[in-house]
Amino acid sequence: GVQTCALPIFSTASVVVSATDSGDNRASFSSFGNYMHVSAPGVGIVVSNKDGGITSVSGTSFSSPITAGVGALMLSANPALSPSQIQNILYTTSVDLGAPGKDIYYGYGRVDAYAAVQKALITQANDTVKPTVSITNPLNGTTVNGFVPVDVTANDNVSVAKVELRINGNLFATDTVSPYGFSFD
Repeated sequence: GVQTCALPIFSTASVVVSATDSGDNRASFSSFGNYMHVSAPGVGIVVSNKDGGITSVSGTSFSSPITAGVGALMLSANPALSPSQIQNILYTTSVDLGAPGKDIYYGYGRVDAYAAVQKALITQANDTVKPTVSITNPLNGTTVNGFVPVDVTANDNVSVAKVELRINGNLFATDTVSPYGFSFD
């Protein structure tokens, strides 16, 4: 067998997962082919049974949720990641097994939860939205005289690095910390 795991995000992203044993070898029951993306533990997985005890089970039905769980951990570490970023991190942090690079037995390799979460923490989300900026004080059309405080609101889906105040096209001041504000005379 082989299982397709839907990543824990609101998308149609899916990952084809094969099973490995405790020695990182492909499980004898696990299918293989060019369609393989990653592998995950699937032999001797300890689970609770209906009688309240524990038992050991095997199958790609356990490899797939392990992979989905790694995706969920990445998303909890960095909720701004896109589906394609989660997939890319999952593939690039997997432990390469078998032939170097992607192969028909392990795909990109066995998932590595620790490495995937560490990379998710330092990965910048795709900046897909233009920032919004507005002057909140003084209001548009207000006549000003003398010393004037200029307050600015700036938002972005990832982050705002800085807000610049330009007067007649020339840079007057820069603020890098919210709430953004300037003084103008």
